[in-house]
Amino acid sequence: MPTLRKRVALLPESEMAMSVFGRRLRAARLRRNWSQAEMAQRSGVTRKTYAALEAGDSGVSVGCLLKALSILGYADRLTGILDSDPIGADLELETGRRRSSRTKDVEDF
Repeated sequence: MPTLRKRVALLPESEMAMSVFGRRLRAARLRRNWSQAEMAQRSGVTRKTYAALEAGDSGVSVGCLLKALSILGYADRLTGILDSDPIGADLELETGRRRSSRTKDVEDF
């Protein structure tokens, strides 16, 4: 029996961001003249799963997203998302850190 993929409930602005990302992913694939089937094969997923990623489906795994970015040559951009965290830094200054006293493996900006 196939397992059902769970969709993550997103706020409207996050749904819009996923939709925009999916369209940009599709455009990047088309610029390379690759079909969805070809991209899915390169990603190690089914065409249906890859199509869901392009459709902005919130149930597609982060691993699938990272693999697609890697194939397109953009895996390094994912690590740059939190290069700085001004909102979190302001909150930490205001309230102090309340959780996770362990700081091993925590990158400081």
